[in-house]
Amino acid sequence: MAKPGYRGWAFVPVFLSNHWQGKIRRFEGVAMLEAVIYAVLHTIPGQRVNRPSFGSHLTSLVFENQSPAFFNQINHAVSEALTRELGDVLLVDNFEFSPSENPNEVTYKLYYKLKSELGERREISGVFASSLL
Repeated sequence: MAKPGYRGWAFVPVFLSNHWQGKIRRFEGVAMLEAVIYAVLHTIPGQRVNRPSFGSHLTSLVFENQSPAFFNQINHAVSEALTRELGDVLLVDNFEFSPSENPNEVTYKLYYKLKSELGERREISGVFASSLL
């Protein structure tokens, strides 16, 4: 199985046992790619000073009234953000979200394929929580 060319610090950086030796938890391959996907979906554009376009508008959309136009906005926001940040590595196959048992949360599932492995469909899931808790 080919691994995407991603390698970097864990999101959020975690110092390992002897942090004074400079050891930081790292991700490689698919684990790193999924950490970047999570960061893109959960970052509001403008939150990163040096990369103001990084992120998606998803957190501001998920608690709007659900209508057909709303679903189109969600799919567009996810596709646009992931294509901009990771379009050279992955293809977004499908994005689904649904209410959680907690009324202040929405769960999501993203299905994607790596361009290097077009036959295998991968899934990543998570939760968006309202900041108004």
